[in-house]
Amino acid sequence: MLPRQSGNSNDFKNKTEIFIKKYLADYSVSADNLDGSGYQWTLDTKTKHSWTKKQTLKSKKSFINKYKQTSYQRLFFAFYQYDNEQTGKSALDSLIKCFPMDGCYKITIGQNIPALKSIPAIYLINKTEIITCHLPCEQIQDNWTNIQQDIINTFGDKQSIIITTGCGGQLEWKTKN
Repeated sequence: MLPRQSGNSNDFKNKTEIFIKKYLADYSVSADNLDGSGYQWTLDTKTKHSWTKKQTLKSKKSFINKYKQTSYQRLFFAFYQYDNEQTGKSALDSLIKCFPMDGCYKITIGQNIPALKSIPAIYLINKTEIITCHLPCEQIQDNWTNIQQDIINTFGDKQSIIITTGCGGQLEWKTKN
């Protein structure tokens, strides 16, 4: 069962714009795209979304990554909206049948997976919306947990379906606290 719808089309678009704007003090908008295999591939090609927004944010401050290189954190956001609950449910079904990791992986709702080939990501699914954020493994910073929580607090409710993945690690199903 999918969670309740969060409002009309303009509400979601406005909420998305406000969400992105609050990060612009520490990030700038970037033309970078999510690498190669495209971790939103299933949502982009196998779902019938009525509206989508993709936005990459690049940190203004550099840091030294785990490879001892100067790096900038890049957050790859994607926001999908569906016309109705049925197309939203179909999008969730497509995501479950072909969860984008290193290729296409079938997952089961509610079943955590201890190890898989993945990058850090969050997927928040409502009745007519799916919000995702990904970042490369070497760009994880202390703020990643806060960013995920901000996505949950902004777009989620107690009925939202939340999937998180780690760097080559666990896929977990969560609920809004």
